[in-house]
Amino acid sequence: MPGRLTPDLLFNFENGAYSYFVFKDVRLEKEVSKVAGGLQDACVQTWYRLNCAAVDAAGFAAFMKHVRDSWLSTGWEQEVKLIILASHQGSTPITDWIMLIKVTNALLNGHTCKLSDADLRNHIQSHVYAEIQWRQQQSTELHLVNSYEKYNTH
Repeated sequence: MPGRLTPDLLFNFENGAYSYFVFKDVRLEKEVSKVAGGLQDACVQTWYRLNCAAVDAAGFAAFMKHVRDSWLSTGWEQEVKLIILASHQGSTPITDWIMLIKVTNALLNGHTCKLSDADLRNHIQSHVYAEIQWRQQQSTELHLVNSYEKYNTH
C-alpha cells in the first residue's frame, strides 16, 4: 500500500525481494521488473516506468541504491544511528532489546554509520536496565550482557 518510504521499509522490501528471487529462481535480467511494483510510491513508480529498460539492465542492487539515494531523507543513516545510540533497555526484555538494536543496525549495512559489534556491545552494557547490571555484577550465573555473542549469531 502507498506510504512514506523509510529505511526499515526498504530493508524489508529488499529482503523479501531476495527471498522471492531465490524461491522463484528469477533470472538476473528480470529481477527488477518482477518486484518494482511492490514499491507503490508514486515517484518510484513514475521513475521506474520512464526508465524501466535502463533500471532493469542495471540490476536490483543498483535499483535499491537509487531508491535509497533519491527518496530517503538526506542523513537518514545518521538518524538511524542516533536511534540506536539513544535506545535503552527500559522494561523491554533484554533479548528483545538486543534483537531490536541488531535489526536497526542492519539497516546501515554498507554505510559508514553502521556500528561495529564492539560498539553495540558497549552500548548494550551501558544502557541495560540497572537491575540486570547489578545482578550481573553480583552473580556469575547471569551472563546476559557479557554473552552478547550469543545474540549476535542470529
